[in-house]
Amino acid sequence: MDISSLFQFYQTPEKQPQNPYEELIRDLELQVLDSHFFLKEKAFPMENPERLKELFPFSGLLDIKGRLLDIYPEQILFLDFETLGLKSTSMNFPIVTGLGFYKEGNFHLRQYLLFNMSSEEELLEILLDYFSRFPFLATYNGKKFDMPFLESRFRFYQKEFSKDLHHFDVYHLWKRLLPKNFPDGFSQKNLERKILNYHRKDDIESKRIPEIFYDFLKYQHHEEFPKVLQHNEWDVVNLFFLFVEALDLMKNKDQNLNLPIAKLLFRNQLYEEVISFLKNYQPHDSEEEKLYHRLLFNSFYKIRNYEQAAESLKNLITIDPKPKEIMIMIRILEKKLFRNQEAAKYIELLLQYQQANPNEKFIINREKLEKRKEKNKTYLL
Repeated sequence: MDISSLFQFYQTPEKQPQNPYEELIRDLELQVLDSHFFLKEKAFPMENPERLKELFPFSGLLDIKGRLLDIYPEQILFLDFETLGLKSTSMNFPIVTGLGFYKEGNFHLRQYLLFNMSSEEELLEILLDYFSRFPFLATYNGKKFDMPFLESRFRFYQKEFSKDLHHFDVYHLWKRLLPKNFPDGFSQKNLERKILNYHRKDDIESKRIPEIFYDFLKYQHHEEFPKVLQHNEWDVVNLFFLFVEALDLMKNKDQNLNLPIAKLLFRNQLYEEVISFLKNYQPHDSEEEKLYHRLLFNSFYKIRNYEQAAESLKNLITIDPKPKEIMIMIRILEKKLFRNQEAAKYIELLLQYQQANPNEKFIINREKLEKRKEKNKTYLL
């Protein structure tokens, strides 16, 4: 049974009402392009368009001939397919084709829903039009699936696929940027959580999409179809943001990226991931060493591991004794670890700093610090 007969089986008149798409069109606010072909459009305002202006034009990626590219955000088309299967064969079929692009401060999403092969050639013509307008195409792991699938659909209809389109696989960009042991791997969902601090709610697994599609064709069960579109929306929109974050890190490609990535993880409140990420990292200079210990201290403190937090802060104070960090160490030793005699030693260090820097303003004066030091000394070890 080929795919066209499969559609005929699921779409026999006795199994369908006169217009099987009526409720789906209404509930999903679809535009009708053909009898079995629909479009849903959305636009997402950028919260920080100034960041894109600072990042672009971006010069740091090579084309297939090894030439540096000057990229603008309006030149990139973001693509993701939801299909009947995971193989690029004639039996496969694009259920949802998600396309995204940036324009005038908004990210535009267009989702093409296809329910019968009779309209697939029309979809391919629409794709050719997009490819003629966008010189760059971005996917997530598209080298493995989306691009071979796309080529197979053009080949099936004996159509010429654009050879001039430059493809960015964002999956491979992150594979080059992140270490091989990056926590929980390189799936798009994991990078959304770790890099974007974005957590999908009530998402469906890709493997369920064919089941939902067939249930609709046979029984007109459309209740779960919004989840299919939502899944595709997340794939396309977050693909754009992951691409932007990757380019932002690539601006520092001549530097070691471990600390910038750790800062990004910390900003997204992934404190245990920061600790795991920096576990075997060796700073290259004094500035890196300070940032390294500061990130570890703050991460340990956030997860209430005060013993390790104090150890990291001790290392930071050793190479950069600043009054703020010394005062924090005193409080941790007094209030969290109850190591008062050790706290007294750091009070003495703060007193020495005050004496060496008489023009600096201090929250606590010398008299109060002296009393506090003597009080801590009276505690037993």
